[in-house]
Amino acid sequence: AGLIRAIIYANGTAHKDTASTASPSSLVSEPRPLPTPLLNPFPMTPATVNNFAVMKRLNHPMRKQLANEILFRPLQHITSPARISMFALLHRQGEGEGRVDSMDGRKAEEAVGIDPIKAVTSLCRRYAIPEPAVGQRYFHADVGPFQLRWERSEEFSSFVFIQSPEHYIHPFDTPASCPQFNVSLDNAFETSVFSCLPSDWIETLPSSIICAAHVTVVKGDEGDPPPSQRQLREMFAHNYVVGSYMHSKSARVFTDCRIHSDGFGRILVQDLASRSVGRLIHQMLELDVYRILALLGLPVATEVTGRVDAIQAQQHHILKTINRIQSPQEESKLLQELTEMVLSSEQMFAQAQIRFSATNQYYQILEERLQHLREERIDGIQPLGSFVHYRMNPAIRTCQSAEYRAEELCKSLQRTADLLQTRVFVELEESKASRMSEMQKNSVMKLQLSEAVEGLSFICLSYYTAQLLNTIFKALVSLGVLSISADCCMAIALPFVIGSVWAGLRLCKQRMRTHASRLFRKLEQERSTPIKAAAKAGQGQAGGKGDRNHL
Repeated sequence: AGLIRAIIYANGTAHKDTASTASPSSLVSEPRPLPTPLLNPFPMTPATVNNFAVMKRLNHPMRKQLANEILFRPLQHITSPARISMFALLHRQGEGEGRVDSMDGRKAEEAVGIDPIKAVTSLCRRYAIPEPAVGQRYFHADVGPFQLRWERSEEFSSFVFIQSPEHYIHPFDTPASCPQFNVSLDNAFETSVFSCLPSDWIETLPSSIICAAHVTVVKGDEGDPPPSQRQLREMFAHNYVVGSYMHSKSARVFTDCRIHSDGFGRILVQDLASRSVGRLIHQMLELDVYRILALLGLPVATEVTGRVDAIQAQQHHILKTINRIQSPQEESKLLQELTEMVLSSEQMFAQAQIRFSATNQYYQILEERLQHLREERIDGIQPLGSFVHYRMNPAIRTCQSAEYRAEELCKSLQRTADLLQTRVFVELEESKASRMSEMQKNSVMKLQLSEAVEGLSFICLSYYTAQLLNTIFKALVSLGVLSISADCCMAIALPFVIGSVWAGLRLCKQRMRTHASRLFRKLEQERSTPIKAAAKAGQGQAGGKGDRNHL
């Protein structure tokens, strides 16, 4: 934009200078001279070079990648007549056991971790053309016999081979491998671009082709009638054919959405406007690929539905068994079994959720592509959009139903586990309460016994103390120290003896109670600290993750 503004400014300046120097007569009689061409509107000065270096340093690391994202998938210019062959390879297939995702019916685990860029590199080396760069997601090259278009998506890679009149096919495998280019309604699918590919290169392809189709583009006019039913039956092997006008009646498209004996589907495009049909062919190929990818969730839905039914039957059995539990061992065993069911259902739902999410996304893209086609009905033929919706809606709803049932099963199992956990907790609390009641009774009996022992000990201590004092008093009387009898001294000292023993026992008892209360408070604090921390953590988990994750 800056370059264009500079050129316009330079041209305007040149015109202005010419008009200011010329006389009025010369402006009328003499032709206006052409402006001086602007060779370099932005001369590279040292300051400019320095600014460019600073600009490169200031760029965000992902600026170039994000700016080129909208230029990632340019449309191919294709004119009629033409032949196109396409196949799509899955990069990584599903994790479900017994899943069949490949064309030859082998299990998905046999084709995990596919790198399709090796196939592109091998083909480029065969024809001595530049190879795609590492990490490149789109590649286009003119091979000679055909045009190669390779596009890498998140889950699959598509190979498109385009043959048009300017690509005259020269055989290189066998003399009859690639016939001369000739396209009409009579020989629409007699040959294909795929037959021109090297046989040994085809054998090196991984067995993960999820979609393949031949597209034949024939030239026509707006006034030409559609192909007859006989021609359509011959082209599509007597299958049911659907079709529509596309792009405001600029083309007719016919297909049967079936895999033929060569392993490819068939799409016939009748160009009525004599212009590029590259966008239409690109949309039809995407429609064919996304239609299959959206159905990848159907085998998973079937498997998930069967497992959900089995787990629900086990859950009903557990719910019936809960009321008949008679021992803690049975409760523990049942809780362990239920916990294993919860873990199994969560793993199943997590694995299936990935495939179901992809199915929903692919189906949304499919609906968008159908809207962009701008279909109009052809008399006597079912439109492509209504056919696709009529046939795919039950499968998509089956996937959605399986996803909903799996999610609800996880929630139901969680509630059942919470119920059984609550039952076990209540029984444990009841057991603790009964034990505490027994301990309280025992403590009362021990207290009564200790009080009785305390009374006996008081009497014994008082008695033996009085006997000791009596002996002392008798000795003092015999020595003449005391002038009164020992019995009188004993009678005087006895109240003091009893009072002293009682006060001593009371003081010991108070000290023991004080020490015991301190010890109990310390133990209670040590016990309540981890319980409070766990309760706070449980409240945080319940508030942040919901009741489902709070067991």
